[in-house]
Parts: sequence; C-alpha cells; structure tokens
Amino acid sequence: MSRHEALEAVDGFFLRIGQRFRHKMAGEPLTMAQFFVLRKLFSQGPMTMGALADALGVSFAATTGIVDRLVQAQLVQRRRSEMDRRVVWVELSPEGQEKMAAMRDERRRHLEELLKPLDDQELEELARLLQRVAEGVESRA
Repeated sequence: MSRHEALEAVDGFFLRIGQRFRHKMAGEPLTMAQFFVLRKLFSQGPMTMGALADALGVSFAATTGIVDRLVQAQLVQRRRSEMDRRVVWVELSPEGQEKMAAMRDERRRHLEELLKPLDDQELEELARLLQRVAEGVESRA
C-alpha cells in the first residue's frame, strides 16, 4: 500500500468512526462547541472565560454565547473572581457534572465496543500511535 493509499484509508476510518460517535450523540441537544466546553470543564475543573475562549480557538464573544446557552440549560455556572471582579470563572453545575459523568461512561462503553476487535497489545499500540499523532498536531498549533 502506498502512503497516499494509507492516508486515504486512515481518512476513511476516521470518518466512519466519527459518524458512529455522532450517531450515538444524535439524541443529545448539545452542539460540538458546547460539548467541548463541558468536557474541558469536566476534565480540568473551573476555567476563566478567557481560557475557554483560547481552548476553543474562538472569540471571547463567541465563548460568551456558548456559555450563556449552557447556563440556561443549567449545565454550567459563572462566578466572579473575588480577587479581580473583571475575571469570570465558569464551572460545571451539579447537573453538568452528572451529565458529563454519564456521557463519559456512555462514550467509554461505545469505545470499548468499537475497539473490541483489538487485543490488549494492539490497543496499546493504537494508543501509542495516536499519542504521537496528537503530539504532532499540538506541536504545530
């Protein structure tokens, strides 16, 4: 297989896998940006609006809109910094924490099913290779 053919195959695999994950989330009323914010807060804890905007790679105003909708859905809450009132922190609400834990568990179950054809050694190799890809992407950002 040529490098070009291998890249085409990998692209196809990512599309197929992505479709399966999107299909699993189809009943979920969150946008990808909203999910990304919730996932960041779930994994990292409270973040400032500025840090969220940087992580999303969008403007502060766009982040405000995303967070507004998550506040309305009662999934996150805002609080002003006691040290600097200009700084606004965003954190998961108890409902948001519960929702993300349930979504994490569902994604983990789905991923386990998806990767069932791999034995433990193959799964470790896949994780190692994807880590190298992620590091390459991050180093170019």
